[in-house]
Amino acid sequence: MRGPRQVHPFGFRVLSGFLGWIIPWFLRLWFWTLRVTVLHPEIQEKVLGSGRHAIGALWHQNFIFFAWYFRHRGYLVMSSWSRDGEIMVRVMRPMGYRHVRGSSSRGGAEAMHELVQRVRRGRTAAIIADGPRGPARVAKTGVVVAARHTGLPVLPAGAWCCRAKRLRSWDRTALPLPFSRIILAFGEPLQVPDRLTPPEVEEWRKRIEDAVTRAESEAEAYGRRVEDSWTSRTTRGR
Repeated sequence: MRGPRQVHPFGFRVLSGFLGWIIPWFLRLWFWTLRVTVLHPEIQEKVLGSGRHAIGALWHQNFIFFAWYFRHRGYLVMSSWSRDGEIMVRVMRPMGYRHVRGSSSRGGAEAMHELVQRVRRGRTAAIIADGPRGPARVAKTGVVVAARHTGLPVLPAGAWCCRAKRLRSWDRTALPLPFSRIILAFGEPLQVPDRLTPPEVEEWRKRIEDAVTRAESEAEAYGRRVEDSWTSRTTRGR
């Protein structure tokens, strides 16, 4: 079952095709200069190692970090039919991602059904918990729906960049400066029950939101300690 397909103008299709070719090469050069520190890699291994699968939950502002970190693993991502969604599909396809198309305003129910079916056949999915339009860092119920219908654990993921330029977007997306450090943090997995009442759905939505926020806060705290240590060493060396 597939949602309604949106046909974009020819000029935009040409532009998105070009961006889908050039941006992955740019990301490769850009991220080659960055240093990545992973907190609690044992959690990642426990949840995703040896053919195991999960539902990853993260904030929209950190999507680019995890998209690069988990490239070429065949993970499944939900993308909207908007122009931004089309560009994201074109950019991420060369990085090995698979896509289900839909959003809360266009084909969302059909897209979630397809995502659940494909995950059940053996896929890990990444869900932007507060996307695609926010509010920032407020989880939607979609991640709860995906987890309860697939039976997979939710893996909370947070990130922090020590030196970054933040866009003036609704989520304040962070673009790391060259030669900076990215901190990725994973929280303990959450197992959502398959039978939930509406109040329990809201309870689990809040649990997932809090877990992603904690992972984000841990990554930020570690990153700021690294920055302070570097600043202190630089000051003493003068």
